[in-house]
Amino acid sequence: MPLRAYIHFLPVCFIACAAMAEERLGLDESASPSTTVNKVQRVEVLGHKDDRRSSTATKTVILEADIVRYGDSSLVDVLKRVPGISVRGVQGKGGQVRMRGLGSGYTQVMLNGERAPPGFSLDSISPELIERIEVARAATADASTQAIAGSINIILKRKVDMSRRDIKLAASSDGGEPGIAVDGLLSDRDSGFSYTISGGIGRSKSVDVSHVDQEERNTEAVLSLARLTQKRDFGQSDRLNLAPRLMWDLGHGNSINLESLLRFQHSEGGGEELRLTGLGEPPPLVRDFTRSVSDSSQFRSKLSVLHQLASGAKLDLKLGVTYNRREAESQLEGFDVKDLPALSRNITSLASDYGFSLSGKYMHAYVEGHSFVIGWEGEYNWRAEDKLRQETASGRPSIYRDDSYTAKVERLAVFAQDEWEILPQWSLYMGLRWEEIATQSEGNTMDEVSNRSSVLSPILQTLWKLAEKDQLRFALSRTYKAPNTRDLIPRRNVANDNSSTTPDTKGNPNLRPELAWGVDLAFEHYLEKGGVLSASIYARQIDDVILPSLMKINGKWVSQPFNQGRALLHGAELEAKFNVKQYWSDAPALDLRANVAANWSEVESIAGPDNRLDQQTPISANFGVDYKLPGDALTLGGNYNFQSAATTRLSNTQTAINPAKRTLDLYGVWKINSAMQLRISFANILAEDHIAESTYADRNGIRQQTTTSQSEMTARAVLEMRL
Repeated sequence: MPLRAYIHFLPVCFIACAAMAEERLGLDESASPSTTVNKVQRVEVLGHKDDRRSSTATKTVILEADIVRYGDSSLVDVLKRVPGISVRGVQGKGGQVRMRGLGSGYTQVMLNGERAPPGFSLDSISPELIERIEVARAATADASTQAIAGSINIILKRKVDMSRRDIKLAASSDGGEPGIAVDGLLSDRDSGFSYTISGGIGRSKSVDVSHVDQEERNTEAVLSLARLTQKRDFGQSDRLNLAPRLMWDLGHGNSINLESLLRFQHSEGGGEELRLTGLGEPPPLVRDFTRSVSDSSQFRSKLSVLHQLASGAKLDLKLGVTYNRREAESQLEGFDVKDLPALSRNITSLASDYGFSLSGKYMHAYVEGHSFVIGWEGEYNWRAEDKLRQETASGRPSIYRDDSYTAKVERLAVFAQDEWEILPQWSLYMGLRWEEIATQSEGNTMDEVSNRSSVLSPILQTLWKLAEKDQLRFALSRTYKAPNTRDLIPRRNVANDNSSTTPDTKGNPNLRPELAWGVDLAFEHYLEKGGVLSASIYARQIDDVILPSLMKINGKWVSQPFNQGRALLHGAELEAKFNVKQYWSDAPALDLRANVAANWSEVESIAGPDNRLDQQTPISANFGVDYKLPGDALTLGGNYNFQSAATTRLSNTQTAINPAKRTLDLYGVWKINSAMQLRISFANILAEDHIAESTYADRNGIRQQTTTSQSEMTARAVLEMRL
């Protein structure tokens, strides 16, 4: 039976199983819901401030006050201050979010407790739309276990305590380029109906300047190539966000929720490159200009129905749809060493993603002290992409190529979990999840490619409350990393300047998922007013690690991924957060935050030293302080972030070097009155350049490429009003 048929058949099976479970367990139809369901707090978080302390599942919760503290316009900039998280890339220009120093799919991103849909980007979510962020370092069975490093769960605003009318007016400057934004929140409650509508519009501009140094030396270290490429890119982006949520409380534990997320973005940009060759043959294109225009739209909606059975058990059903569309056009005009037209290229592309999901949970405290959940998830995603390339090159026939392909991804999961309060001081979480993913791709220039893989993930977590303020956590979990869909498609993507450091890329349809066993151990000491001191260690063993292999085919360099053995990683994290007045009554009102994470890894198929996985960040650290002046009218604060340098052997011939990164952010909040305040922030004050270096070395010599990208300080002012 095909996977899609299973997805369609599951709702009937699920409801039947729930009914059978009630009958077999002999549940009392007259039992009060309050005496059964709430005996034990389940792993599913509800957003209270004590989530981290009371939940058996280990996690960190970042609340709204911390999310908006620095007035960030990007969620990526918020996450860089979270313990154990680092961001790779140019400061203020987005970047790759990494837990345990790992990105590239090792870190799972979720939206409202579910894996983010295809095409989702952290940069697409404005911090003003978010209620809280949950960072889970160990897996749970009711969420996808594609989380070897951990999960970041973004919860959009949904809680309605009172009628609110909030508006935020923001103006910013990024390296002298202006930006504006207006964000708002509207919420209210009327009897059993409540709603929250948050959204915003904004425009931002950017100018990015970088240069690339390339050198080649033979086996005698004699220089044979020296080239400098100067780049200047500019862009403008307009965005519209809207996140409505409607909630109906039907009474007797029954409710209906409809939550949606819409985003529209229009971007225009361009750039120019100049390649200066001091030694060696000049490239085919010495100078080129690019222009691009793109329009993207995202839509996600989820309907949730919660039904409380007469026995006190709960049935939670969810139906979701997603839609992403991106239409883009780019033009390139290139000139040769004599400044004559050498290449004219026009590319028009259209990519669309459609998704459908259906899931359910049956929840019941069937025995006192237990909270039992069984459930299933079915998901179907379809992607279609068309790319039309028209190219005219000097001395070559014109090219007119129309490439199109479709990709289907089907996912099915079933799970069961039980949180057991063995003693008031000791709770145990046990979970089991089976998940299968099937992909199928085909196109007019490629054969049909199919891939299917499944993973069984047992999970155990436990919490010991050693004393009133001290507790110890332990977790054992089986997680995995599925190959990216694009890495399964054997289509070749051609680089403009093919070399050993800038090769063509090609997918591999035979990739298997990476499988990992992991353990986590943490000690936590809680202080007054939300303070905490914690220390944790972790270890992972990953089999079938996916690594790129570089080869030369018909005179062209090509990089293709393959499963290549085992990787071992481990690390430690320390965190401290407290108010100075707790220990010194005459001290100023200072809140201090500090955290540091150290990570090590070893890929067995690559010779050491520095054979770490995924260019893992070895050390990341934050130190932050908030000072509330007497009178509570003015609050000042800042955060210093550090990421250590890393040299990584990507293969036995390739090496990547990332230098240390330091950022300093400052902010101030002036409370004008009870309904208005002004927030001013300065991000990336140090404005350090971002440097990335890659080398290729074999018996014929060495090629080295160093890219230096300028970064700029960003200033932002936000006027926040409650109407």
